Amino acid sequence: MQTVAGSLFYCSLAGAGYLSSVLIAVIQKATGRNGRNSWLAGDINSGHLDYFYYVIAVMGMVNFLYFLVCAHFYRYKGMQKEEKLGGGGGGLQELAEEAFVREKEDNGVKE
Repeated sequence: MQTVAGSLFYCSLAGAGYLSSVLIAVIQKATGRNGRNSWLAGDINSGHLDYFYYVIAVMGMVNFLYFLVCAHFYRYKGMQKEEKLGGGGGGLQELAEEAFVREKEDNGVKE
């Protein structure tokens, strides 16, 4: 399991490297048209590296907003069962007591 997790980690790093290369190529082509200097020009004084970082920041904010939307609509599977039963008020305490009773029954302990 550890080797699978390690290989997935390194594959994600490789994918991120390719995506960053694509992003840089797209920004250079889009901003270097009509004889203007690209934001990522070879001469740092003639380029606009700050605009590139603004684009990266906006992409991060869009990603965060997407995360918030997904987190808002996510429902934990344990909560669905409780909602069907009508709430119950104690929620977590009731689930813990139910699990404790099941464990005792599985182990053959009777009250």
